Amino acid sequence: ERLPFPDVLAYWSFDDIRDNQVRDEGPYGYHGTIMHQTDVLPQPAPGIRNNGLHFPNEHRAWVELDKRLKLEPPFTVAAWVKLDTTRAAIELLGQKAHTSLDSIRIVFSTRQFRFEYSDGAGKCLVSYDPHHTRVGQWVYVAVTHDGREIALYVDGQEVRREAAQPMKVGRRAMLLGNFVLQKDMYRFVGTMDEVVFLKEALDQKGIARLGQTLLGHGRKPEAARR
Repeated sequence: ERLPFPDVLAYWSFDDIRDNQVRDEGPYGYHGTIMHQTDVLPQPAPGIRNNGLHFPNEHRAWVELDKRLKLEPPFTVAAWVKLDTTRAAIELLGQKAHTSLDSIRIVFSTRQFRFEYSDGAGKCLVSYDPHHTRVGQWVYVAVTHDGREIALYVDGQEVRREAAQPMKVGRRAMLLGNFVLQKDMYRFVGTMDEVVFLKEALDQKGIARLGQTLLGHGRKPEAARR
């Protein structure tokens, strides 16, 4: 089922996972592949809507997205997330073997929410730390970049907005649930669902509407957290 938004770049509902392939239900077919270094793999699990993808604590795995997929402004990245740990550095989205000169990262944990990107000379950071997400709690998160400003949203509410530096588009494949360079400090532990990239930067009303659309049941994002 395709989203009723005209500018979908990619959409992974995690309802169709076969042979370690995660199907992109957007118009361009940016399918992902579950990569792993041990026999402990992410598995389909109950999501916020139908199935999500659960990353167990002991995994060393990630979903490597089609290398053709590039994220450049304007864009919106949104997802429903349920964490299983209080670790600080949980990476929802990243780029393999990232450096400060060629990378993006979306880190979301019970203690911090941040978007990192490069301006070609160093790392730029937009961060919101005072949120109170609990382990086992579904939360709807989003990042937007309209070319001038970057905004962070939690459960449909804007929590941070900052002026953007020129953003260098990364060359490497983007990863969901990153496990980088044989280190476990960034790995995602929990369940992700309804991950969507749009080729537009939604405003707060659009972010809230997208969250409800992803739920598919008419519930408001904040109601789903309780």
